[in-house]
Amino acid sequence: MCRIEKRGYLYQFLPRTYKYWTETKKIEHKGYNLKTDYLINISHELILKYYFTNEVQHNLWSSILRRKYGKTYNIYIDYLVKCGFMNLVSNYYVGRKAKTYKLNITDLDIIRHKATDNILLKKHKKEYLFRTFTAQQETPIPLELRKPLIDDLYHVNIDYKKSFKWLENAKKNKTIELNKYFKNLSSIDGIESGHIFFKFDSYGRLHTNFTVLKKYIRNNYLTIDGESIEEIDVSNSQPLNR
Repeated sequence: MCRIEKRGYLYQFLPRTYKYWTETKKIEHKGYNLKTDYLINISHELILKYYFTNEVQHNLWSSILRRKYGKTYNIYIDYLVKCGFMNLVSNYYVGRKAKTYKLNITDLDIIRHKATDNILLKKHKKEYLFRTFTAQQETPIPLELRKPLIDDLYHVNIDYKKSFKWLENAKKNKTIELNKYFKNLSSIDGIESGHIFFKFDSYGRLHTNFTVLKKYIRNNYLTIDGESIEEIDVSNSQPLNR
């Protein structure tokens, strides 16, 4: 059993504007009863993309959405557009690109919500992430190298309480920007719960929960298989198969 399933919930980011989603289990839209945990999870994933990339426009692949949210995934997306969370800016072209949406993020007034949907919990297991994301990314790193790279990340643990306390103090003392605070908060929660964020980019780099962490957290609150670590910088270390 993964750490998320044992804990029984996922922390999710949500703009305060949509706090009303947390006050009900379902919302009716076009004759469907939409799970609010799904709406929150989609918005959370897109907010994370914004924090990690600083971009407000993102491609949404129907094949991935269908696997995670079921055959009515398009109704969820339609509702997010209707309520103003995002807008469609570019349509789908067969064999070329996914639909592109722009997030309507006007502020960073973000709250955290505990999502408890059992299906979402199961779909945040490592095996599911492998199936849905590793093969759908533009990168020169071959799939047979991507999988062991991600597998190694699940051997890293974090002292969550100390990391959280350090982040809260940094926010209180205004020594960390608010968007970086949320990026780090999401990262330490993901590491602690076993929900590892990873993205392979077109330049051969691997972006994860760990690469965005503040250096102090990486140096003081991470362990690998229970052993303390030290950080070194290796230049031109992208894992390419040549």
